[in-house]
Amino acid sequence: EYGKAGLCYSKSAQCNMAAQNDIEAKASWREAGKCYRHVDFQKAIDAYKNAIQLNLDADRFGQAARLQEEIGDMLAEDDHLDEAIEAYEQSADYYEAENDTGNKNKRLLKVAHMCGKAKKWEKAIKIFENTAKASADNNLLRWKVKEYIFKAMLLNICMLAEDDIVKKKNIKWPQAGKTINERYCDISDIYASSRECKLIIQLLDCLPTEIQEFKDAIASYDRICKLETWNFELVYFIEKYMEDKQHEAPDLDVGFGGDDGGDGGYGDNDEQKEETAPTQKHNPFDQQVSQQDLADAPDLL
Repeated sequence: EYGKAGLCYSKSAQCNMAAQNDIEAKASWREAGKCYRHVDFQKAIDAYKNAIQLNLDADRFGQAARLQEEIGDMLAEDDHLDEAIEAYEQSADYYEAENDTGNKNKRLLKVAHMCGKAKKWEKAIKIFENTAKASADNNLLRWKVKEYIFKAMLLNICMLAEDDIVKKKNIKWPQAGKTINERYCDISDIYASSRECKLIIQLLDCLPTEIQEFKDAIASYDRICKLETWNFELVYFIEKYMEDKQHEAPDLDVGFGGDDGGDGGYGDNDEQKEETAPTQKHNPFDQQVSQQDLADAPDLL
């Protein structure tokens, strides 16, 4: 009976607000949101927002940020990606107001992953790039930089692929991707010497049509360092692009004994070779021998 429980908590919150008991009102709105989450996510969002507003009025930005993140989680579970992105961004803003950079970046990384799933490449790339730059000189975070840059590079490849196949920008592989990768190598020497960087270079060399080599490179890397599901989704997008490009490529077998009328790809005016029947050789044992010849033959015994 989550609906009834949510209704009871909501009425309790309203009574506490009328009595100007904001602390109890916040707790009741939060509990109402938890109950409504199971039956009606819109009512849950409204309840959470009431609790968030009370926290903001009391300058409790950290608590408001956590509740805002719960709204984002709820929306993400229901695949409302755009609304979830907005909720996580708002949560990050509240953490920034609290001067909590670590939690702010965590929520922005959630935004980046959601943007990647929603194919909002540029926004996701910008977040990963900024987070990598901010972490490059931090002794505790610098080892995570290669992960951020690797994901940014996969996103860049996806964006270039989309530009090529949809916007017809005629991307020049692999140089278009390598130029971006070289810029990222300048951000972190750890990334520049990492397996992730080597994999990116291998993938770029396979583009746009060497699908088997592309799969082999991914499989070889995955045996050593398991790729996240999110990364695999980007890999599948790139692979689909490569298949489309392969179908666009001209069939080099046409004109070499294909279904072209049996002329080997040549035109009607080309000289045709005539087939000649082989000359039958004379068999000496086929001759007719007379009785006189047999009588004159020497006796071999």
